[in-house]
Formats: sequence, C-alpha cells, structure tokens
Amino acid sequence: MTTSKKVFELDFVGDAYHHTLGEDNLGTFSLTAHLKEAVDPVRLNEAYRSLLNDLPYLNGKVDENGKYVLLNLSEYQSDLFKVSHEQTTITIETSHTIMDGRGLSRVTTELLNKYYSVESTLMPSDNKKRLYDEQVEDAFTRFAGQEQTEKKQPLAKKKAYKHAHQKDLPVKMLSKTFDVTKLKEEARQEQTTISEYLLAKIFLAIAKERDEAGSKKPIVADVPVDYRKYFPTESIRNFIGFTKIVMPEVKTIGEMAPSISKQFATLTKESIGNKIKEAQMGKENLNKMPPKLKKMLLKVVSNNENKKATFVFSNLGQIHLPAEVQNKVAHLEFVINPTPGIPYTFSCVSVGNALTLTATIEKEGTIFENIT
Repeated sequence: MTTSKKVFELDFVGDAYHHTLGEDNLGTFSLTAHLKEAVDPVRLNEAYRSLLNDLPYLNGKVDENGKYVLLNLSEYQSDLFKVSHEQTTITIETSHTIMDGRGLSRVTTELLNKYYSVESTLMPSDNKKRLYDEQVEDAFTRFAGQEQTEKKQPLAKKKAYKHAHQKDLPVKMLSKTFDVTKLKEEARQEQTTISEYLLAKIFLAIAKERDEAGSKKPIVADVPVDYRKYFPTESIRNFIGFTKIVMPEVKTIGEMAPSISKQFATLTKESIGNKIKEAQMGKENLNKMPPKLKKMLLKVVSNNENKKATFVFSNLGQIHLPAEVQNKVAHLEFVINPTPGIPYTFSCVSVGNALTLTATIEKEGTIFENIT
C-alpha cells in the first residue's frame, strides 16, 4: 500500500481536541499489554513497521492549517501515535486528535497479532484498499448524511502530567486487576452490568469523601459513548460522544443501579443520530470562523463542560484476542491522561478473565482504595 503524502480533515472530536489542547494535547490515552514473557525489541519493531505499512493513517502530524498530514515511513516522527516497551510490557499511546479508544483497542490487537505472527484480524479482507478507506473514514461526516471531506513509552505508576494551564501537576496513578467472573457475579447480585456496577462503586467512594468534607455538590460522571453501537463502521477514527450520568443520592449500589441504567437507556439510535448531525453542523460553523476565534470558543465550551463533571469514566470492555495471543497476555491496562478541571479519571479494560481498573487522581484521599 502506498504511503505517499495525503491530507485529512480532522473529524469533529479530533478537531475539538486539537484546538482546545494544542501542543499539550491532553486528549492522549494509552493501552498497555502486560505480557507473560520478556519483550523482543527487534520483533516489536518489525511488527510496528508492518502495522504502519498496513495503516499509514497512524503515521502523521497536524500541520499549521489544522490538517492531518501523513508522513512517509522513512520520516516517521509522529507524536500522535507512539509505541514503547519495557521488560514485559508493550504500550501504544495515541490521541483523540486521530482516533478514539475503540480504534486504539483494534490497533493494539493488530500490533500484538503481528508481534506473535498471528493472522490479521484488522485487515482480513481481500480488498484491503476498500477496508482501509473505511477504517480511516470520518464516520461523523458519513452518518450525518454528507459527502466525505477527505482530500484524497509504558506509563509509570506515577507521572507528572502537563495541563494546558499548569506546568507541572503531580498525578497519582493507581490500578488494580479483578477476576471478571467474580466481578460479573457481584454485578449480577445487584441486577446490573459490570460497567454500571463499577460506576456505582466510584460514585459511592467519591460521595463518601464529599460528605465528609461537608459538601452537597452533585456528583457527575462524564462517560464516552461509542457511536458504533448504533451506526456500525470499521473506522478507527473518532466516533464517540459523551454523556453525563448524575449520581442518584442514595446509599447503596442496589438503589443506585436502576437510576444509572435508566440514564443510559435514554441513548437511542435516534438521539445519537441527532447528536452526530449537530456535531457535524457545529464543526462546519466553527470552520467558518477565524482560527483564533474558533480556538477561543472551543476552549470556553470545553472548560464549561468540564466544570459540570466530577470525573471521567471509560470502559473499553472486553478485548478479544486470538487464543494464541491471549495466552501470552497477563492483562491489559487502559490509561486516560487527566482532563483540565476534572480531578478524577477512571478507565478499565478486560482481556480473558482479567479486568484492570486504572485511575489518575489529582487529589489526596482514599477514593481508589474505597472502590477496590
């Protein structure tokens, strides 16, 4: 497949993250595979180069005009898609400028397949060009009913992140791996799903600290919603929105679960379709503005939205690896870098019978311990 220079318009989410966060780009997140054996750097590099050859979209940068420009393999220098390793871990770090969590999970699966010389699950089609075109399509544009606008290392447990408005902000990163079978049974007893069960536990842990501080501020979770559940696409680019789930003021998970489920139930194909159209229309209107005004307006909107949320909660769900690959992986770890103005970020992912919950927390306290 050719890797000649090509230019893409950023999709709605990527455009917003790029203009809101700029070079600091806090819309970054990563997926780490914890292996049961030592990493072979030579084999990893070969797998990485093969991945970029199959998906040249991953190797690019945003130019001065806000366009995403692909680079040739010989000049690889992208800061938007990076692979690193330590003794027994392989990490892919990327940004919402170019893709979302579901895209990252698919790309990570493919990298591991290549590393272990297993048949591709990302590019199995005989017509690879057709499949590639769909994998890099702007799904917002497609499902808004408009024509395409395309112009045709692992994270440490503690790290100092840089916010757009703060030079050095120490953030505590904590993680714990659970037995999925046991977690599923606990959720079943509360008549809810694993995702809603974990969300309820986070709500209660934060509420405990809030109540001890004498505050009555509502607790609100900002939760990414994968639009592919409503509008199927093979695209690895951004195709998500966010919904806010408000904690019901009750004391137990059993009391809380029905309200959480009811709030998620308001997400329907019709409501998501309307959000997609609104997003595309909003992007078109913003693109008519002078760049400085557009950037300023996006930052104001982003800051206002962040003020409404207490924490971010994202569950990538179950990652399905081929058996010969899954047997080599102890667990996966999904990490979302902090968002300005939101003190807590919780993310989880599962593979096999292992679910890992990770938190980045700016405040001192025992919230994570109370959850786990």
